[in-house]
Formats: sequence, structure tokens, C-alpha cells
Amino acid sequence: MIQRIDNKDNSAQVINKIAIFTASFIIVSFIFQLLAAFFCRTIKVEENDEIITLMNNAFSFIGAGLLIYVFTRYWDRTTFSSIGFDTVGRAKDFAVGCLLAVLIISGGFAILILSSAIEVEAVQLSNLPHLTVTFLTFVIVAVLEEMVCRGYILNNMMLVMNRYLALALSSTIFAALHLFNPYVAALPVLNIFLAGIFLGISYIHTRNLWFPIGLHLFWNFMQGPVFGFNVSGMDISHTIVRLRYPENNIINGGDFGFEGSVLCSVLCLSGALVIGLCYSRKEKNKARR
Repeated sequence: MIQRIDNKDNSAQVINKIAIFTASFIIVSFIFQLLAAFFCRTIKVEENDEIITLMNNAFSFIGAGLLIYVFTRYWDRTTFSSIGFDTVGRAKDFAVGCLLAVLIISGGFAILILSSAIEVEAVQLSNLPHLTVTFLTFVIVAVLEEMVCRGYILNNMMLVMNRYLALALSSTIFAALHLFNPYVAALPVLNIFLAGIFLGISYIHTRNLWFPIGLHLFWNFMQGPVFGFNVSGMDISHTIVRLRYPENNIINGGDFGFEGSVLCSVLCLSGALVIGLCYSRKEKNKARR
């Protein structure tokens, strides 16, 4: 159970802490990106985009992990695992998150194919060996973004405000962190915000990260490496499916990828509503007992 801080001075302190944390995260990410670039030059992999992307995200993950450790240990006086990394009984949550992402992205892909919004140009099974590095990259991205946006930012916001307001504000920060992605536009930013709601809706009820990590991981992996969409505007070098777009529009998402489509808006909103209702019903049933 979260103990909400009602004192206005304490509330202001938490909001200031979140602002400092977010600014620090941006600075630390920039510094560790420079370190990643230096490391890639040192091991001479400048021509291998997949390894460079992996290293960039790995170094960002290290930087973010250190930052959260410092804030939790020395500012919050708590443990790193308190942000939502408790593993006891959470394997099912992770598996459900993975499965849900597979079903949603597969369903979205099928709808776009059947509506002729996209076409399959080729199936490239020869790219399967390349997916190991890409999968590892997406594991790092999922854990990194969830521990920052849900584990630390949302977790702290819930101490001083209504949990649904905290979810909306943390999702706004999540969307803002993607503003410099390639091909960004109004609808993709809205969808990243809705994705933040979708990813965080379980967290405000459980304060555990394993469901959103699983959902985030396979949401990205199924979009890009499997079905050939750009992921949040980022091009994926090797994919199983190679797509052709009859035209770029808000139905298929165009160059931003699936997350630039109105279909993504509907699926994210629907998923968030279903999960939210399920948890609300559980809480009501528990209260009646």
C-alpha cells in the first residue's frame, strides 16, 4: 500500500525531485551516449549499426541504473528493488505482458493487411540469426524505459497525487522523451502518450514492473524485427517481414511505424481500459471481503 504524502511542502519536494531526476536522466543519457560512441570506436564496430545500437542502449541502461540507485539510496533512503523489481510470484505477470503484446501487434498487423493499408513484399527467414542482437537491444530498452518512467517517475508521483493523474503526467514525460525521434508528428506523440498509459495502468495497481516490461519488450519486438514496421520512427535493419506501403497515411503509420497509426491509438486505449477495469474489479471484490 502506498503511503501518500499530504503535506504541501513534501508534495513540492517530490515534484522538484522528479524534475531534477528527469533533467539528470537526460544529461546522464547524453554523457553515456558519448561513452558508448568512444567504446564503439575503440572496438572498431563503427560500420555495424546493430552493435552500435546495442551499445548505445546498454550504456544508457548503465547510466540510468546508476542514477536510480543514487536517487533511491541517498535521496529516498530506500532500495533499488523498491521501484518494482520484486520477482516473487511475478513470472506470470511477465508472461501475460509478453503474450498480450504478441496478440495486439499481430492483430493490428492482420487488420492492416486485410484492409490493404500495408502489403507484404517478402518474408526474409535468412534474417533470423540477426534477431538475437536486436532482441537483446529491445530487452535493454524495455527495462530501461520502464524503470525510469514507471518505476521511478510514476512511483514517486503516486506519493503526492491521485494515481490516475500521476499516470497521465508520467505518460506525458514518457511521450516528451520521444520528441526527437525520427518522423515524429502529433499523432505519434499522442500514441506514445497512450502507450505510456497502457504500460503504466497495471503499475498503479501493483507497483510492479514485470508486466509492463514484458508488454513493452514484445510490443517493440513484434513491431520491428518480426513484422517490419519502424519502431517509434527507428528503422530496423533486419526484419522477418519486409513491408510495402501503398501510401503513407495515418492508417498504417507511415515512416514512424505502427505507433504512428490511428489503429495503434484504438488498441492502446482499449488495452488500458480493459486492464484498468480488471484491476478495479479485483480491488472492489477484495474490499467487499
